Formats: sequence, structure tokens, C-alpha cells
Amino acid sequence: MTNTRNHPKPRCALLLAMLVAPSCQTAKHQGHATPAATVETKIVAPSTYYMAAHAPKALTAKPKNIGSLRDTTASLLEQLKSTPKSIGLQLSLAQLYLGDGNLVGAEKLARSVLTLNFANRDAKIILAHVAYLGAQFQAARTLLDQVGGAQASESEALNLMGCLAWRDLDPVKAEQLWVSAIKKNHSDLAARMNLGLALLKRDQYKGAQDLFKSVLAQWSDNPDAMVHLAIAYALQGKTDEAISLYRDVRKQAPQSQLVLFNLAAAQLRAKEYKDAVDTLRQFLALKTLQYSGHDAALALLEEIRRDKGSDTKLSSAELDRMVEDEANIKSLSLPDEKENPGSMSSVGFYN
Repeated sequence: MTNTRNHPKPRCALLLAMLVAPSCQTAKHQGHATPAATVETKIVAPSTYYMAAHAPKALTAKPKNIGSLRDTTASLLEQLKSTPKSIGLQLSLAQLYLGDGNLVGAEKLARSVLTLNFANRDAKIILAHVAYLGAQFQAARTLLDQVGGAQASESEALNLMGCLAWRDLDPVKAEQLWVSAIKKNHSDLAARMNLGLALLKRDQYKGAQDLFKSVLAQWSDNPDAMVHLAIAYALQGKTDEAISLYRDVRKQAPQSQLVLFNLAAAQLRAKEYKDAVDTLRQFLALKTLQYSGHDAALALLEEIRRDKGSDTKLSSAELDRMVEDEANIKSLSLPDEKENPGSMSSVGFYN
């Protein structure tokens, strides 16, 4: 993509939420969170990608292929009927369950494996993921320590250790662990996404950009990598590249708050006022929108209203009415904010 405009480094805050959270799986990203923790120029915790490294072990098809994922699950279940004590089959199915958010099923299978071989490292890592998702962080750390902790040989364990370090407010250690995970397994999408998000948080846009591009080289239409690459472009003033990517990923995730808000912000910087207003209308219509995202959208509308060069074809009175209507809607029906410090946006396939 070629940047046809030389826009200054963006001034306004971006919705740098992350891919969603209660289930950061592998098979299906529920990814980047609501605007609550995101309407600022810093992103929240990158910890939602920690499961993605499991997918290559359980799947031969591309992880985005939902049909293949379901077929693989059905096939494993069928095979287990004839060989119920197969450790390999139980681990593969547990990894798929983990990626699909079936934590009970994943835990049951991992514990079954440990009854057959208490030293099995993969089973302990799966249980550590289950514990982490259940907010039992000390239990997750104890399980990871059993496989070597920060010296573990598995990239999945190192990636999860990085997430625990991030949660402990130790970003330097988290980054070191994610780098180690990538050295162990260059195909680990989770570690590369997390490291990219961490670099984005500390304004290392070029490094983050390179990591997101490396994910796209492996998975060309990964929506999480696409939207965060677009954010990296926008933060470097590459507005045209950012808008192009936001529009591409919107086709995959038309209800994503992360995509819609950042697209509107980029359109505003490009002085594409009518497009920005149209995008903000879509954003404000989202049923899951909370107060912070709503306020951020109204702030963008106010900026459009103040700009005398606006080509929105909306009169000042119409914009006034739009802002007033949305303010009334907010006071009546917006859902309560829910604290979710590790959440990420729902753009994507695996979580």
C-alpha cells in the first residue's frame, strides 16, 4: 500500500483494546476488548493470545478453517472410543477443547492423561492454561514451575509465563519470555502477537509492525494481526495504509468496536468526514457498547462538528441532534462497565 498523504502523527486517542478475554483460545479468537480499557493511546494487557500456540499440534488444516476444526474434533472423539487410553488423542482433543473455550472438557482430559503419566508436560501446561483462565494464577504458576517455569522447553509454557509476568506488572520480564518463546518455536502466533502488542504499548511501532507482518506471512488474513498492524501504521502517521487495512478487516469483523472506532479516527485524520460519521453511526449502534466507547465516539463527532472544513453534508444542528440523542441513549440503556483488565477485542478467530 502506498501512502498518498503525509499525515502528522495522530493526536487523538485510539481504541487500542485487545482481542477479548474470558476465553483466550486457539481455535476461535474472541479477541480485543470493549472500549472500556481502550480509549487511550496505550493498549491493555496482551495476555489474550496465550493459547494460540496449541493449534498447530492438534490441527493439520489452517486454524481459521472452522469446518476442519469441527471435523477434527469429531474424528478424535471417534478414535477415542476404540482407544480411550491414548495419551496422544486425549492431548489433541484437550487442546482443541481449550481453544474452543471448553475448559471443563480440557481439564478432564488433561487430568486423565496425568493418571496415565503423571510426568506428562503437555497435560500440565493445559491445566495451567485452564487455571489461568479461571483466574487461579498461583495454581497456573505452580503448574508451569513443574515444567521448568521460565526455563521451560515449550513455547506455550513460556508464552503463558510471559502473560503472568505481564499481569504482575513486569513488562520487561514478559517481553523476555515472549522472545524466548519465539526462539523456541518461531511458528508460535501467540508469542509474536503478545510481543507485538507489548511493543505497541511502549511506542515501539516499527518493531510491533514487523511482528504483526510476520504473523500475516504465516496466516495472511488473520484479523487480529491485521487490525493491530493498522494501528501501528496509524500511530506512525501512515493513515492511508491504516484505513485500507481497517476496511479489509471490517469485512471479517463488522461488529468489532476496535475496528470501527479506529477506522473512524483514521478517517477523521484523513479529513474523510462523511465516511467518519458513517463509521461512527455503525459504532454507536453496537449493542455491546459501553460508556467509555460511547464517550470516545461523541468526542470524535465533536471534533468533526468543530472543523469548518467538514464535508459531512450534516448541518451543525443535525450533528447537535445526533450528539444529544446519543447522550440520552447512554443515560438510559448502555450496559454497565465490567472490569476486565486482560481483555482483548473480538476481532478474530482464535482466543
